[in-house]
Amino acid sequence: MTPVSKPINVKINGDTFPELDETFKVVLSQPSAGLTIQRGVGFGTVRNDDPNGGATLSIGSAAVTEGNVGVRVVKIPITLSSVAASSVSMTVATTSGSATGATRPGPGVDYRLLTKTITIAQGKTSAVLAITLYPDSDVEADETIGIMVSNISGAAGGVLSGSVVIINDD
Repeated sequence: MTPVSKPINVKINGDTFPELDETFKVVLSQPSAGLTIQRGVGFGTVRNDDPNGGATLSIGSAAVTEGNVGVRVVKIPITLSSVAASSVSMTVATTSGSATGATRPGPGVDYRLLTKTITIAQGKTSAVLAITLYPDSDVEADETIGIMVSNISGAAGGVLSGSVVIINDD
């Protein structure tokens, strides 16, 4: 008997959500009279075609009055242009502009340096980066801190740098 093969059409419901490729299984059973099934199980893959999830990542900027004592925290928004269908992660780092950063407070130190991984959870559109400032009573010009985003996973890059302006109040 000559082998017979026929294509099977599988309807795929498209969407605009980024997701992992998905697999499905087809099982053949109950052949027509006189026929046998040689290989009754097959697998197919639905490939994700939503580039970088269609979401674009952006980081904000801020201006904050310096203050004279204690510690201040400035919160910088990190946002996606659309809801994350899967988690989005990135590395965020502060860089010294005219402000001086260090890992702990001390003379002449304006803020705490940081490099950290931030994740925006599936189904969410934002996260917050908290930067610690160390106020002083020095008479000085306004100072800036740079913020850089790198190693993005799960979204396209949009605005990948931000800044904090520390406004002198002395």
